[in-house]
Amino acid sequence: MTLPFSTIKDVSLQELIYEGPNTLVYKSWQSAENRAVLVKILKPQKTGGDAERIKRFQREGKAMARLDHPNIVDIYDAGAQENYHYLILEFVHGGNVRQLLESAGKVPLAVMLPLARQILLALQAAHQEQITHRDIKPANILIDHEGQVKLTDFGLARPADTTEVTQPGTILGTLAYLAPEQITGGAPDGRADIFAFGCVMYEMLSGSKAFEGGNVSATLHRILNENPEDIRTLLPELPEALATFTERCLAKDPADRWSSVKEALLALDNANLPEELATTAPAYRQFFQTHLPVAEPFSPASENSLGADSRSPNRRKGIAIAAILFMLFAIFWFNRDHQQNLPDNSASADSLSIEAEHTLALADSSQNASSPDSSLIIRTNIKPQSRITEEVTAKRSGEENQPSAPANIQAELPDTILTAPLANKPASLTISHDAWATVFINGDSLATTGEETTIDLPPGQHLLRFSHTKFPPHLLELNLASGESRSVEWYFAAQIGHLWLEVHPWAEVYIDDRYRDTTPLSRPLAINSGTRVLELRHPQLQYYRENLSVIPGDTIRVKVSLKPLEDTNQ
Repeated sequence: MTLPFSTIKDVSLQELIYEGPNTLVYKSWQSAENRAVLVKILKPQKTGGDAERIKRFQREGKAMARLDHPNIVDIYDAGAQENYHYLILEFVHGGNVRQLLESAGKVPLAVMLPLARQILLALQAAHQEQITHRDIKPANILIDHEGQVKLTDFGLARPADTTEVTQPGTILGTLAYLAPEQITGGAPDGRADIFAFGCVMYEMLSGSKAFEGGNVSATLHRILNENPEDIRTLLPELPEALATFTERCLAKDPADRWSSVKEALLALDNANLPEELATTAPAYRQFFQTHLPVAEPFSPASENSLGADSRSPNRRKGIAIAAILFMLFAIFWFNRDHQQNLPDNSASADSLSIEAEHTLALADSSQNASSPDSSLIIRTNIKPQSRITEEVTAKRSGEENQPSAPANIQAELPDTILTAPLANKPASLTISHDAWATVFINGDSLATTGEETTIDLPPGQHLLRFSHTKFPPHLLELNLASGESRSVEWYFAAQIGHLWLEVHPWAEVYIDDRYRDTTPLSRPLAINSGTRVLELRHPQLQYYRENLSVIPGDTIRVKVSLKPLEDTNQ
């Protein structure tokens, strides 16, 4: 489908990565924030159900706007442009559980447990806002290359404080993960999400879908009337406590499932399961880096590369090549018509083409950008010919009657053209950094080793970014000259402090109202310097809250015993 625009505000649509019957999804770049984003666009359709589709799409945006959790995809903006409704969403560099299972077959228990807990934490955050997702499935559970879960696609989510959009009796959701009450036309609540989560968990553990039949009727029949094959038959080594936990998630009657996600989380934590991998462990991250799609370079270099009438990268390249050929043809035609004003020219065609190439490159330079009108840029295209003319004239200085190049053309000849070939000499940049930081140049990740990396870059403006999942990124703009050698350094460790926590019995750790980890911690948390708010949360105990003054390089130790809910003495 062709869009009549290629940008939305400061967001450049770059690549169409999905087209469905109702939506388009673009990989995009938001220049103001210097980040990759995902743009989801609702196709305008002249059908009787168009108003319902728009309402459901808008409801997705409103539902996501109410959710702020590290395991839920962020929404940055929503609106409409030229009758196209859109959502601008967080872009997750990685894949989803479906892709993970296609590559790995199934997920090892030590890896699956941290995944399951993150999915449940995302659902708990949604349910606390009275939002039922209603479409939990592997494709809607995104995972980045660090193994962090991001729940997405709230298109079918139903906030409890809104009226139902779907007509009574309509079945919404993905068939193999529907709870029985969704099939029979009941009013699903959060326990329907628990059922779908149980289906995903069963599939991650065993590599097989819990209820899939040979066709739609067979699948519906199995969900309503049959229990899935005993998971311990497929996975004999599975601990009995985890098998029982999964079976309860998949109970036909909602009353027989876990009453809430909070209860399910508590049961999972109390199941005395084998030790899981910490999400910071190299083996944990390696599993996802092995089995999820390799991250492709993505940067503002291709910003505005999506034309309003083009979705194909090859087609966009063709348009660019055609434009360059047209400009070269214009140079040739203009020069041919003005040969009578120029002296005899013995320069080779190769020389002309090389000089023309340099002139075209200069058309985007700061010199031409400051010209008062576009005609100066157009006249630049004849300067390669005038330079050749000047050189030939100098060689024939003994010929008194030899005409010279027009004075106005000679006056316009910039020195840059004479030295243009030297401007391509690369600059050298040495980057010193924390060994565990990710370094980006113009949005492209560098393959760094150790704590120092040296690379060659073309002269000009570059954006350097140091990134790590635990800290805000550090941005640095560089303007490198031809042949220049430059050194820069950034160490996150010099900007942060550390926090050691000992919490009885356990708690989710929030810093400045954002989830960081769950105790017991395998190592101290790195936190930004300054005044920070620590909050410890447990579903059945009082929350603990404290302001921390963090000094770079210092380690703060906090020991807390959480109090029962009935104990009001602080």
